[in-house]
Amino acid sequence: MVEAEAILGEMGLFGGGTHSTDVRVVDGPAELLQVCGDDLLKALIYDSELLIELLSLVSQRACNANKGITLLLDSINAAYKGDDILLDKMLTELTSLNHYISQTAQQLKKLDKKNE
Repeated sequence: MVEAEAILGEMGLFGGGTHSTDVRVVDGPAELLQVCGDDLLKALIYDSELLIELLSLVSQRACNANKGITLLLDSINAAYKGDDILLDKMLTELTSLNHYISQTAQQLKKLDKKNE
């Protein structure tokens, strides 16, 4: 979940122009500012504070993505081994990350129950 005044699309800026997130406004009106990637890259040459903020944001989101992937892989491994205690722990952690990963965690739990 992102809050007001959050930057979106930074992964596409540094990641070859592809996006990896769908955004939905949950509460109230939203105002979006679209900036051409090339224009932003040119501006970053002159604005080191913005550059540092964007790099920090990319790093933080990449770390969060890595955490989600690791938890998903650990959950799959726990389900495969039949380790219900570890699986429940992993699924609890996954549920707190974001909506889509939470949905995946619930689907994994349902699959595990079907295999019992």
